[in-house]
Amino acid sequence: MPVHLFFNRLCFASMLIIIVLSLCLAQSNYAYATQDITGYRTAGAKNERLFELPGVCIGTDRSSWWRCTLSPQCEPMKNLNAQQRRNLVAQYNQALFGASFGPLRVTNTATLKPGLVAMIMNYYYAPYTARYVEISIGATNTSDWANIQNQKNSAGKYPLIVSDDLFYLSSAMLMQSLGHEIVHLIQYQRSYSMNVLNIDSAISAFRELEASTWESGTLSLNYFTKNGSNFFNCLREEEKNSSRDMVRCRQWGVKKAIKDIREKEQFRRGPMNILEKWLGEDEWTKTYWLPNNPDWKTYTPGTKPENCPI
Repeated sequence: MPVHLFFNRLCFASMLIIIVLSLCLAQSNYAYATQDITGYRTAGAKNERLFELPGVCIGTDRSSWWRCTLSPQCEPMKNLNAQQRRNLVAQYNQALFGASFGPLRVTNTATLKPGLVAMIMNYYYAPYTARYVEISIGATNTSDWANIQNQKNSAGKYPLIVSDDLFYLSSAMLMQSLGHEIVHLIQYQRSYSMNVLNIDSAISAFRELEASTWESGTLSLNYFTKNGSNFFNCLREEEKNSSRDMVRCRQWGVKKAIKDIREKEQFRRGPMNILEKWLGEDEWTKTYWLPNNPDWKTYTPGTKPENCPI
């Protein structure tokens, strides 16, 4: 699911290393709107440098007094009260960088990252807070940075798996990717009047398109209590471009799913009728997608976009 800086995860490690090394060689970094990690050697502001990625800040200076800290530079990420901002910065810093006391450091631990995910959900994505999910850090077994499963566990919560790699992208990408998964959580709360077993693949395609549409900055529904809980404008340019590309992939996936349902209709009457009813009941499709796609019954996918993970 969700969320999606590079389509080929096998290339991620080498690409990130190249980015880190190239930025570390730079003598100085200027502050752009999306830069959110500050490194500093002393308490003096004149020694501060801004970085786009936490991994770049970590690798820049190994002196005992070097520090890295989250320092949001865009309004959506700062959309918290003063205490919440202090809590989020402290949790982020400890989870990624460890605690620092002068030249002494306490290393970060794996238990802090689930806490950071929970805090982001609670602060930005209410009413869909961490009480809905069981958070773990590890392999998602998908091409995505995070994955929320559409089946509650024995504790009555949805398992949410977050790749450790996601934490070392920009903090905005971390938050936006989690928001993608929470859109899926919202989808899982919806109910319908028909049996959707025969159109399950099409529903999955529409749900991915909805979540990727939100992730790409298009606000088609009001999902969350707090206004401004979308961080697309905080992303780095390559992250924005990747989100836009993913929407194109998901649009192709929806058209392919429609074609597949239409082909089923040749052998068994009913699937297209069920899909039409579902589209008229689902909150996102009836509100946003159907009005913009009146000729959907005749759609064909065409050529698959390059580098699509689907």
